[in-house]
Amino acid sequence: MNSQNLIAELEHEWISTAKLLHLVPADKLNWQPNAKAMPLGTLANHVAAIPARYLTFATNGNTDVVTLTLHAQPKAKDEILNNFNSSLQQSQRNTETLQMQAGKTNHGTLQK
Repeated sequence: MNSQNLIAELEHEWISTAKLLHLVPADKLNWQPNAKAMPLGTLANHVAAIPARYLTFATNGNTDVVTLTLHAQPKAKDEILNNFNSSLQQSQRNTETLQMQAGKTNHGTLQK
């Protein structure tokens, strides 16, 4: 898979993610299916952060457990949507960085 195909796939996923996050009921952010599960708002906030975290990991080449497991409980649905928009902006900057790095090293294809 080359980098352009990967970027197109990620953009497709982000559209689906945006649709999903818009469907999260604002009055159910504290709902939990059971006592061990994280609240719906926390899970949605985690999903909203994935684009930036995913591509930050790809750009930096490393991450830590705290970054991957930090899940803030939002106070309102708008906080989730704003976090998602910020995450998308960060992921776009990271995508540009990755494309520049691929151009400099002449690597544009992911290997198995």
